[in-house]
Amino acid sequence: MSGLISKCGLDNWWKKELTKEERQTIESVFTPYTSSGEMRGILTSGDGSAFAREGTFQFLSMLLGWFKKPEYYQIICKIVKVADSLIHTEKRIINKHFYYLSKIKAYYPCRNAIPGSLDLAIKACEDQIAISKEVAKEILKGEKRYTLKSEEKMAADILEGLDDKDSPPDKYEGVTLPDGFNPVIHNDPNDYEIIPGRLYEHTGYKQLCIIREKQGNWGEVIRLASEALEQGWPGEWDKRIEKAKKKLEQGK
Repeated sequence: MSGLISKCGLDNWWKKELTKEERQTIESVFTPYTSSGEMRGILTSGDGSAFAREGTFQFLSMLLGWFKKPEYYQIICKIVKVADSLIHTEKRIINKHFYYLSKIKAYYPCRNAIPGSLDLAIKACEDQIAISKEVAKEILKGEKRYTLKSEEKMAADILEGLDDKDSPPDKYEGVTLPDGFNPVIHNDPNDYEIIPGRLYEHTGYKQLCIIREKQGNWGEVIRLASEALEQGWPGEWDKRIEKAKKKLEQGK
């Protein structure tokens, strides 16, 4: 079998852990878009390298994000089971953060239809919250954005080393360059700028606040919202804290 499943080493899981109907459902639901358009059937046919590049755990995290309805609950559980067994292999804390996000969004919509799914959603929120400080630190470090040499400088560097033995040249933005030239490969590894990071909504904190509000656990709402506020995650934390304090004063 070819495709993304095979690229990620999940052939046995696909064939033995999933029913025929589940495999068909996954293939019909998982329809990512690329610059080439919608890619149906990529799981079991074609190359799939672009999606497999980040590794099996990352792929499963992405796959889980496509299943957010009670009718997919068994599929959700089967994806989570194998992903949970691989999470210890994931080195980047930010990738774990997004995996917990996928779990929250998969389990929470099942809360009224599937017994126990609310507890699983709460656990995913708590897991995401547990690493929130590290994740915030990682995001705020920013990212390196490498700067390409100017076209003139790249052309001069390349053409200077050409001789009659080189491959027939192609055109690159009006400049004659050797066949197969990739400007990205010719970046200067020391020529980059740091793009500042910015925190975004933290689903674990927000969703768990909503759950505790519905449960009337106002003390926990205050604790969670205060933590999120202190760490700098955007959200209406002040309003949640104020509302919770009023509810406590009213004895509700």
